[in-house]
Amino acid sequence: LSTANTGDATADLASAAATINEKSGATGVVATVVEMDGGARIDLTAEDGRNITIVGAAADTFGLSTGLGASGGAATTGNTYTGDITLGSVDGSDINLSTSTGDIDNAGFEAGSFSGTQGGAISDNVDTANALTAGDLTINGVSVGASKATDDTASTAGESGSAIAKAAAINKISDQTGVTATADATTVTGTAIAGAGAAFTITVNGVDVTGTT
Repeated sequence: LSTANTGDATADLASAAATINEKSGATGVVATVVEMDGGARIDLTAEDGRNITIVGAAADTFGLSTGLGASGGAATTGNTYTGDITLGSVDGSDINLSTSTGDIDNAGFEAGSFSGTQGGAISDNVDTANALTAGDLTINGVSVGASKATDDTASTAGESGSAIAKAAAINKISDQTGVTATADATTVTGTAIAGAGAAFTITVNGVDVTGTT
């Protein structure tokens, strides 16, 4: 699982990514090494849209995003990252989004009208700390109900605020709105480094990952 530091960031990060990927069956997360000008980075992806929760202050030392897992004293709380949501119109009609609470940001959308035939609407910067409450998002005049943790059996933290839970809440009223929701892949983009060569211990979605680049 380990290699000596070669000074080649791509090679040095390969073993770290391989170590993370050995636990993919348990975490639902895949690590990919991305070459960049002046170095390389590690990106994490959960294809099913589950949250990615990272604990471990040292995570930013080997090509994951700076400060990843370092929130609130680092070793105990970590950070949780969510995916986006794509809305699609069943019959191609426009998708009209609004809010009765003023908190449409909890859904990651902006109020407005979106084409139902040009890719629909895609959320951005969903706030995992905030679950949807009834009225935060209104679609074609119909209020979306609260998002529930019980609708997300894949995430290990922040379930009620995940893209999976919010998509489920939207889909419960699809017969009234003519709009369906899909939880997109969750991606955490790393930060380029020039080289690596250190031991690391992190937790990914509740699973300990230890290795050396």
